[in-house]
Amino acid sequence: MKKPTLKFLSKLTQKLTQSYAKKKFARQNLMQNIAQNLAQRIRHSALAKLSCIALGLGALALTMQGNAKGNLAKYRLAYAKPISQWSKPTLDKSVLDEWEEFAPLPLHAPFPADNPYSHAKKNLGEKLFNDTRLSKSGQFSCASCHHKELGFGDGLPYSYGHDGQIGRRNAPNIQMSGFFPLLFWDGRAQGLEAQAIFPLSDPVEMANTTQNATKSIQKAQEYYALFVAAFGDEESKKLWAKHYPQVFRQAMGDEYERFVREHLQEDFGKDGFDSLDSSVPSTLQKDSTQAMPKTTKQGKQMPKSTDDTHSKLSSLPPLKREEVKSQASAVFGNKAFHTLLKDTLPKGTQAKQALATKNPLPKSEIAKAKKLITIENITKAIATYERTLVPQNTRFNRFLKGEYSALSDKEIFGLDVFRNKGECMNCHYGATLSDKKFHNIGVAFYGRGLQDLGRYEVSKNPSDSGKFRTPSLINVGKSAPYLHNGISPNLVGLIHLYDAAFPFADTKRFSIGYDTSTDTLAPKLDPLIRELNLSVEEIEALEAFLLTL
Repeated sequence: MKKPTLKFLSKLTQKLTQSYAKKKFARQNLMQNIAQNLAQRIRHSALAKLSCIALGLGALALTMQGNAKGNLAKYRLAYAKPISQWSKPTLDKSVLDEWEEFAPLPLHAPFPADNPYSHAKKNLGEKLFNDTRLSKSGQFSCASCHHKELGFGDGLPYSYGHDGQIGRRNAPNIQMSGFFPLLFWDGRAQGLEAQAIFPLSDPVEMANTTQNATKSIQKAQEYYALFVAAFGDEESKKLWAKHYPQVFRQAMGDEYERFVREHLQEDFGKDGFDSLDSSVPSTLQKDSTQAMPKTTKQGKQMPKSTDDTHSKLSSLPPLKREEVKSQASAVFGNKAFHTLLKDTLPKGTQAKQALATKNPLPKSEIAKAKKLITIENITKAIATYERTLVPQNTRFNRFLKGEYSALSDKEIFGLDVFRNKGECMNCHYGATLSDKKFHNIGVAFYGRGLQDLGRYEVSKNPSDSGKFRTPSLINVGKSAPYLHNGISPNLVGLIHLYDAAFPFADTKRFSIGYDTSTDTLAPKLDPLIRELNLSVEEIEALEAFLLTL
């Protein structure tokens, strides 16, 4: 028997969608067809009363449309109120003890005791998440497969990795990953800190080693102050903050002011530390603006320099001199800046010497900062960032908080389908919209070209064959294609697959002499998967609701 390909499965989904579209078209034109048939009958009949029947049916059609709107309005009455006043959903008996009601999204996932939150750690993690230097080729970062604009997925059935290799599974949305005890489709990682190692060292993804990835970041000296801010002791933070105040202000965020009050106010006074953070001292700005302009070779004007100006420039902390240099370079160009600098120096003074800090950090402190760059701290920072990826401004989250105009009547009808006839809440519930368990929904393709036994590959327990982790549905509208193998390109196709209870037969069942009772690896469909018999209107409403999550 010919093995199915991803193309075949996509076509199957498309056919289901086309069938749905035809069905929808037929229903939408039902009243029009009735009117046309009656018109033909009127033309071939001498009974004038048929015209009255036609008019009556036309009025009935309008009444039906009005009733449809009225029927949708009843769902708003049922749900446009606090969650505690909602009716209980339709649930399978097997989930009653564990099921949780919807709830507004928390601001972030829980932080473990051995990796508490800090703004500096979160900012460092975001920078590392987007840094391609963690990969062997220097071309891939975590963000390469988890784009913010695509619901932290990549929009592909399978992700591309090192040397153009294609992965086995669809890149999942990681926004709610901090709430899951087991990560990846098969649950092979326990916690975000452990999860971060897998793609980094996977030969198909980033193809690196933890040692090489660590060395790459250690070579990037712009990270030193950031690791000190996130993981350094208080004495190191004080010392680095004096030399790199702007870096620390950005890295520490709201924690910066508290840090200054507790550790640096004695050294600089009430306002002294803030003065270090100005891009250019006001006296330097004044002197520069009052100086007579010169003209560079590029025809741009530059301020006349004085020894006094240079002394102020050289007295700045190291980072401040770099900022002044960057600003001057943007205005005058690099060559012009060096010309400007040379003009300010006493005879015989080299530019490199002038830019050298008068109070450099001790080499021992730099070495100490470098030692903070470990794979453990790298993964802790990335994990901290990922625990903050909880979208707050989804329309459904606003609805749950009491902004009842955030959802239309049709979308609220879809909410009711989700909770009842669609049976979605058997697996997707609580604030995270996931039971965090593993289920076989019928897409393991046992004995076929796309076979993937999921959780079994990790647990080696035959009862886990074909099971995959229930994903969160937050931002599901942005994270197509769907399922672990990306076989459904859109939500309508996915809903149809659930509606039909995933009608994919395992080819081994048709083999001569095959006995399912003796095949311990044969995936067993989860009893929660069953035909739903949703109407076109219900499918449309359910899709509309899912797009609000």
